[in-house]
Amino acid sequence: MSESCSIDHVIGSRLKQKRVEKCVESKKLSFLLGVTEERIQEFECGQQRIDAQILYKICKVLDLPIQYFFEPWIEKGSDASKAKLVAA
Repeated sequence: MSESCSIDHVIGSRLKQKRVEKCVESKKLSFLLGVTEERIQEFECGQQRIDAQILYKICKVLDLPIQYFFEPWIEKGSDASKAKLVAA
């Protein structure tokens, strides 16, 4: 397992927030994504980085734009194509 960073924690916490808001149990999400429930918990705690394919599936399942996960790093008033990441 790779060493986690603050970006992984933020993205994971935003995943958990929306999953809970939309009343999707981690067991159901894991089934829909084809990963274990433990993996979902690792994503949500920032212990495991979410790869692009899984993040795309999460967005489809939870009906979210991909930008939702990167909003903390997007400057106000800019479009998503000009997103800036802060140093971890």
